[in-house]
Amino acid sequence: MQVLNRKILKRARYYHGQIDMELLLAGMEYEELPDSFVIFICDFDPFGGKKYQYTPEMKIREMPGVAYDDGAHTIFLSTKGRNESEVPEELAAFLRFVGAGLEQSELDYSSDMVKKFQDSIHKIKADREMRSKFMLFEEMMRDEFKAGKAEGKAEGKADYLASVVRQNKAKGRTAAEIAEFLGEDLDIVVAIYDSID
Repeated sequence: MQVLNRKILKRARYYHGQIDMELLLAGMEYEELPDSFVIFICDFDPFGGKKYQYTPEMKIREMPGVAYDDGAHTIFLSTKGRNESEVPEELAAFLRFVGAGLEQSELDYSSDMVKKFQDSIHKIKADREMRSKFMLFEEMMRDEFKAGKAEGKAEGKADYLASVVRQNKAKGRTAAEIAEFLGEDLDIVVAIYDSID
């Protein structure tokens, strides 16, 4: 089974790192770190198995029966699941609700939890202040998406520059020649050039 989107795995790793860093910066010791949970609710099937829930577990390769539990737990929930009998009914109903369009989100999902969400959404829509907060939240999410996209482009450019500099250095070209060829700042190329063995 192939992972459809490897970026989500790196994002999970990043979130766990951020959680731990915040706790350590606050003065907590390594051995005091509590378990951390990162839960993704996906409107796509991240692993292609038509499951509502995917729960990765780490193992010791040389000892397959031994779990490696560092306290970092990641759970991927998918609105595209088709395995109702394998998950709690409330979870399946919630994920169907999350994946529903506007009209279908008003249906009866026979779930107390979904009913609470539906009631909360109705209150938010009726309350002007909450509506403006919700709109601000949506705007923040759009900004986060744009920032992530820009970050991905920057990483792609950095990888491209490193590759081109490496290839040209191997051909005996100087950093100045490479910078001129790329139309890139000499200091940036020199930093990459000097980091390559």
